[in-house]
Amino acid sequence: MTILITLATIAIVLMILIILLPWLIWRFFNFRARKNLHYKQRAILYLLNQMGYPRDFHSPEDFAQQIDKRFGTNLSLFTKVYQKEKYSHTAPSQQEIDQAAATYKPFIKAVKAHIPWKKRVVLFLNFYHPLHFFIKNH
Repeated sequence: MTILITLATIAIVLMILIILLPWLIWRFFNFRARKNLHYKQRAILYLLNQMGYPRDFHSPEDFAQQIDKRFGTNLSLFTKVYQKEKYSHTAPSQQEIDQAAATYKPFIKAVKAHIPWKKRVVLFLNFYHPLHFFIKNH
């Protein structure tokens, strides 16, 4: 009998972890976003993917413009500086990096303000979204 209770407890804990996994991934990305633009970009793309806005086949610039129109954000500035940092032979200035980094928290707030919390919870429970994110982005 104790073996069944132990197995049931383990199964319940695993189910809870599986259900919470998309949110835990978001918390991890959001935590790492403090370091640099690369991690901020990963967190932004993951959050948007979870909210039903995957980048898919759009160019980074087109995607940023669409998101800016939808949420009233400044993702285009962030994307421009991030692309320059990652791909250009001339590095962005510290001022550009600081400006891009400063868009992160207002961006997250704007997305959350446009999507009601109940809908965000439901979207985070959709296990397809994180699978899509990791399959499409790697």
